[in-house]
Amino acid sequence: MHRCLGCMEEYQDEFHMCPLCGYEEGTPPKEPYHMLPGTILSGKYLVGKVLGFGGFGVTYIGYDTKLERKVAIKEYLPGEYSTRMPGTTEVLTHDEEKSKQFQKGLSKFVEEAKILAKMQDCNGVVKIYDSFMENSTAYIVMEYMEGMELAEYLKEKGRLSVEEAKEILHPVLIALKEIHAQGIMHRDIAPNNIYLLNDGRVKLYDFGASRYVSSSHSKSLSVIVKPGFAPAEQYSSRGEQGPWTDVYSLAATFYNMITGIVPEDALDRIEKEELQKPSKLGVNIKKSEENALMNALNIKAEDRTRDIETLEKELYHDDKVKLHFVHLKKADVGKWPLWTKLLVTAALLAVSVFAGLLVTGVIDYSYIVPEFVELPEGKTRVPNLVNQDITTAETLMAEAKLIVQIIDKQNSEYIPEGKVLTQSVSKGKIVSDNDIVEIVISAGREIVYMCNVVGLTRDEALDKLFELGLSADLQEEYSSYASGVVMAQSVAAGGELFRGDHVTVTVSKGVDGYLDVTQEVEIPDMTGLTMEAALKLAETYGLYVHNGGTRAGTGKAGTVAVQSPEAGTMAKQGDTIELIIYAEQTLIRMPDIQYKEEAEAVNTLQTLGLKVTVEYEESSSVAKGRVIRQSVGAKEEVKEGTQVTLTVSLGTKEINERVEASGSQNQPTPTPEPTKQPEQTKQPGQTGQPTPTPEPTKQPEQTSQPTPTPEPIVYTWSDWVETLPADVDKSKYEIETKQQYRFRDKTTMSSANASEDGWTLYDTTTTKGGYGNWSSWSAEKPADKADREIESKKQYAYSDYQTATQNDNKNMAGWTLDASKTKTFYNNDYGNWSAWSTTAVSNNDNRNVETRDVTEYRYQTKTTTTATTKSLAGYTLDKRTETEGEWQEKGETPISASENEQCRIEVRTENRTRQVYDHTDYYYASYMCRKSNGNIYFYPHTDEGLNLAKSHVYLGECYKTTTSPMTSTKNTDMGTGYMCGDGNLYFLAGQQDIYTDVPYTVYFTRQINYTYHFYKWSGWSGWSRQAVAGDANKQVETQSVREYRYQDRPTHYTYTFYRWTPYSAFGDTYIEKSATRQVKEQTIYRYHDKQDVVTYHYYKWGGWSEWRDEKVDSTETREVDASRTMYRYKQK
Repeated sequence: MHRCLGCMEEYQDEFHMCPLCGYEEGTPPKEPYHMLPGTILSGKYLVGKVLGFGGFGVTYIGYDTKLERKVAIKEYLPGEYSTRMPGTTEVLTHDEEKSKQFQKGLSKFVEEAKILAKMQDCNGVVKIYDSFMENSTAYIVMEYMEGMELAEYLKEKGRLSVEEAKEILHPVLIALKEIHAQGIMHRDIAPNNIYLLNDGRVKLYDFGASRYVSSSHSKSLSVIVKPGFAPAEQYSSRGEQGPWTDVYSLAATFYNMITGIVPEDALDRIEKEELQKPSKLGVNIKKSEENALMNALNIKAEDRTRDIETLEKELYHDDKVKLHFVHLKKADVGKWPLWTKLLVTAALLAVSVFAGLLVTGVIDYSYIVPEFVELPEGKTRVPNLVNQDITTAETLMAEAKLIVQIIDKQNSEYIPEGKVLTQSVSKGKIVSDNDIVEIVISAGREIVYMCNVVGLTRDEALDKLFELGLSADLQEEYSSYASGVVMAQSVAAGGELFRGDHVTVTVSKGVDGYLDVTQEVEIPDMTGLTMEAALKLAETYGLYVHNGGTRAGTGKAGTVAVQSPEAGTMAKQGDTIELIIYAEQTLIRMPDIQYKEEAEAVNTLQTLGLKVTVEYEESSSVAKGRVIRQSVGAKEEVKEGTQVTLTVSLGTKEINERVEASGSQNQPTPTPEPTKQPEQTKQPGQTGQPTPTPEPTKQPEQTSQPTPTPEPIVYTWSDWVETLPADVDKSKYEIETKQQYRFRDKTTMSSANASEDGWTLYDTTTTKGGYGNWSSWSAEKPADKADREIESKKQYAYSDYQTATQNDNKNMAGWTLDASKTKTFYNNDYGNWSAWSTTAVSNNDNRNVETRDVTEYRYQTKTTTTATTKSLAGYTLDKRTETEGEWQEKGETPISASENEQCRIEVRTENRTRQVYDHTDYYYASYMCRKSNGNIYFYPHTDEGLNLAKSHVYLGECYKTTTSPMTSTKNTDMGTGYMCGDGNLYFLAGQQDIYTDVPYTVYFTRQINYTYHFYKWSGWSGWSRQAVAGDANKQVETQSVREYRYQDRPTHYTYTFYRWTPYSAFGDTYIEKSATRQVKEQTIYRYHDKQDVVTYHYYKWGGWSEWRDEKVDSTETREVDASRTMYRYKQK
């Protein structure tokens, strides 16, 4: 079965997706900083998918593996102050200041968890099962609620009746009364924080979200309010909050439930009240219920229902609830006409509210100015740099007229090496030109190097791998290593891995066989041997070895330096010898310190034993004081004492001046100033918000009335501010100053613990206490020293002489044969006949013999083959056969037959032609011509009456064109022209005479093919008693063999053995020595010492108090900060 990390139900292993909820195994978390599903917390809580997350934390579905129940796990993770690298569990804070605020919120988170855990009897509050610290943050384990949020229910059902809404909210009111009694305010009540369970119960959850961070320091107040449900005081860092804050949110939730409308945002209602009563929206509601609701929704806290008890009474029990009187403060506008006063007041209200919200960050200028709107001059929008390479990031920042500064390099599971991991100002934020944005570069996945775990125990190996961030797949095999000791690892020592990778570790199951654990052996000397050689040597003695670690020394690296027990000591088979190995020469692997602070980088290298030289150069991209590059590359291995040169950034003059002026590199210039107020009522730097006044009533027109003279304007003091506005000129304004103080107190404590979380050790004291516990008894005498008591006692062990006998076997494991006591005896009856054998056997008194003659056969077989040659190696010629081919005509040229050829001739006749040619003054007899086999033959004939004076006539001869001197002249068939022996070409000039039946001879040949037949005899087979018949192809031979068999009367022997038993365990009882008992004794010791009692003294500073005007003096336990000067001013 497999447990789904989406719903924590079990399903069959063959499914890749949960059939109950549809969650697919391996689904990544919603955000990179969320924990990976499958993480285990506190050793028992299985983390599943994310149920929800916000500005202060993340909630996961979980499973308690011990109690086997679903839970919800809430993690404190305020995004403003902290984050988590993807794929890890450790929570990181952004910087020192944010770390302080993180710790403040963390303390409140834990404190509230403890308070809520005491309220398990409150039915309207989600139950708390556990809380604990881990991963540098805190967790609350709560009941897992199955049902739906009220927000989801409203979306599905629409608006509810007043009675149904009151029924749902009543458990919430009861819960809030108990919560408020403990001094806790929820501050985040809304439909998405009220849960309707499937069994009909209603639960309030997500308590105290706004208390997790000190609001006086928070710059993300917009994160902790829900528009429409949060009262006005939650928008101000100085707003006074209390039970009335939750009253407003609960009333807004009730309003939303019965009207289907989210109330107007509290800040919008300050500017203009447009919230309609439910009855005006068609809601069937009693007058008293409506008045109770509207009283709870009053904008000003002093006009609002003050607590939950009053709200419950008015909404559920009081039938005569009246609307509260709303107090409106009038602005000091002098004696102007009423319409003028009202107009100026309204303008001031709108401008100051908007300006105040922009300055305080409640309204983010970046979000009210869409990207397509042209920005004011001098303003720009921060581009997205994450996952961009450095060159691209610099280009984007240059195009946006911003300055980029690299401040660090950190590992990342997801962002590739060399690309931007984080940026100090989020994308889309509107800032001033030339503002500085700090970036952190990704170092890629963290690399670790495999350690050697062979020879370690399983737990030791797993601890080492855990320290490297590696996980192990275990398998078991038999080997010469002791059971439970690692015998092999899939990645060699020094191999490069990523943190989180898997390696296979093979654990020994011990020897695949039997070891006599009672048999003693003398331990051999293993010093100077390699681990492998020591292992083989130990194996021959039936011993195991264990890698006890390494030590430095002059011995050869990789060989045994020390063994325990020592050589010559007696041990039993199966015992383990611990070996200490001489360490290899240690090389230092160079860390990646690029972009680290100079002091941190130097300290890191010097701690590793390296020498450091620092050089400086200007850089416009790497922040001042950060390492630009290192002379030895990361991951290189160097010897101790190697010189490393660091090049550190000096920044640039322009950037350094800007950094010094701003005080921080990651504080963008605030958003644009608000619209300018009318000159006659302006108070520079004024932060207070004017109280809204009713809209003016239209005055009737008056005629012929003189314009009244306004009274002189009376200027009032501004609020106290830390910095005078730039437009406050001493010549025009009166200015007052005052010094303010804040302090923090030192708390001290003493503890027996060597460390205490959150405390700083400043002193230790040591005193002598009483004697500690006795040590265990040991054969090694402890050293005498002051403040030690030693006791000793004798112990005895014995070994007894034993004998045993057995028949016909001279060996008995663990025993020694006594040959002098061996006895012989015979049986009267003969035993079984032996098998027949050709070996001759003789009779005697204790043996009968029989014989028989048997015939044996052997044979050889004939093998035949053919060939076209007269001989064949290894064969004898038997005969020859022949075949005749077809006759082939060879022409009129005489030929002779070859060895494999026959010839014949054939006489033929045909007509012959005489031709007469003339050429100039020569007349020659023509030749009878005939073409055969591609050649032209000429037969000369004489003719009387022709001039033959110069002719060349050869009777009975012919000329062959291939041998004549005519090869370079054209040669064609009859009728075209013919060549004579003189090399001249003649043409027909006379008549042709044809002669009939001229005889000629033709020659023929045919091929004779011979086949030669061979045979050979195989070697003789072995002799066999199986009869074999001979034939033409098999020759057979026989022989006669005599066999013997016998039967004996058995001889038996009785052997006697002896042994000394293994020594017993040592005991305190005295034992007497005898002929059949050996005794040995030993002295053992124990001791106890007077104990040093160490007391550790700690201190820690509390949080800073609020700034105050009263002077505070510094003491030994109080630190005072008097660095704040406040100003106020008014126009002269």
